[in-house]
Amino acid sequence: DSHHYIDFSEKNTSLPQKNRAKFLCSQATAFLHTRAKELAVPYDISFDVSVVRPYRSKWGSCSRTNTLKLNTLLFHTPIHIVDSVIFHEFAHITSMKHDKKFYDALFRYYPDYNAADQWFKQYGSALIEILGDRFYCRDI
Repeated sequence: DSHHYIDFSEKNTSLPQKNRAKFLCSQATAFLHTRAKELAVPYDISFDVSVVRPYRSKWGSCSRTNTLKLNTLLFHTPIHIVDSVIFHEFAHITSMKHDKKFYDALFRYYPDYNAADQWFKQYGSALIEILGDRFYCRDI
């Protein structure tokens, strides 16, 4: 399934309103950690995910110590979009710059990256604008 369905409608009374954001953040964090680990296995990529939170201007980053930071708003995107961001950050383990070495790694990991990039150009800013302030994960 390419989406993650959690019923946050007013009809769902199993989760009190004030706990819904915290619950959603914990689900997003767990999902992104798990997905990154799954994608790394076939390529034997070593990394750490230290921060998963909503960012207003980026979807992910990778430090020189191979630490990934992922945007929790990815939880609201199709799975191939999540994968494209994780693979983008994995490619930075090969090269911190967006150079030939980086793109060679990226397209080896995710050959259809250009389609995902088009999705971000079409929908990315709107998603951040609509959900950014409503989906703030803190201390989960």
